[in-house]
Amino acid sequence: MDVTIIVCSLNAVDEHVHKINSYNNKGLSYEILVCSDVTTRGLDNVRYIEDPKTSVKAFNTCYKQSSGDFILTFPGGVTPRGDMFNMIDHLNGLKYKVSAFSGEGGSPCWIPDWAVYMYNLDTCRRCGSINNRSQILRYMYNLDNRSQILRFPAFHRDFIETNLEGVIFNESFCHHYVDNWLGAFCGKHFGSTENSNLRIVTERNHKSVTKYDEHDKKIFQQLLKNNGSYNYKTSVE
Repeated sequence: MDVTIIVCSLNAVDEHVHKINSYNNKGLSYEILVCSDVTTRGLDNVRYIEDPKTSVKAFNTCYKQSSGDFILTFPGGVTPRGDMFNMIDHLNGLKYKVSAFSGEGGSPCWIPDWAVYMYNLDTCRRCGSINNRSQILRYMYNLDNRSQILRFPAFHRDFIETNLEGVIFNESFCHHYVDNWLGAFCGKHFGSTENSNLRIVTERNHKSVTKYDEHDKKIFQQLLKNNGSYNYKTSVE
């Protein structure tokens, strides 16, 4: 199988699936793995995966059951555009095969200032050691040095297995800040960015899940402070 497309949603994904199946797949074989409590029979190329109740578990469970060489991921509140399979060409042109679709406008989202300060306190890719607060602030507000949030990530399977310890998202999270950590880690170690030409369309009435926000922010902060492996296990009280 060439490509696995993972869609995790609280709602039905019929529209997503119909659109994906209508796009030019460039001759690539693909499967669509859907994790949702709302199922629809008879959708082409779809396998439903039982919902494990948090989005992080949903994406990671889908990945474990996938068979594609390339993995494209989308939450239920967005729909990929007709050029989505161009992401495979983009990944094939990268040394480190990880990137992400960008938002509708094509502009990146940067990890928060405080996260840059926590994660890049000791080193700077361009200027070496940073020894005082003024240097840190200059570094932090130079967008060339800041990692991008990888909001709708795409990978080659080998990259996930080799560099991300076999998971899409760190298993300590529930829902939020996972793309921040992915972007911070991959930006720092591999220079990874979103592709501004390959974009998604956002559903206008989509409401984000917020009940895990405080927990996941603390997890993100712990991971930044630890500065360890991607799937380092941590917890908060």
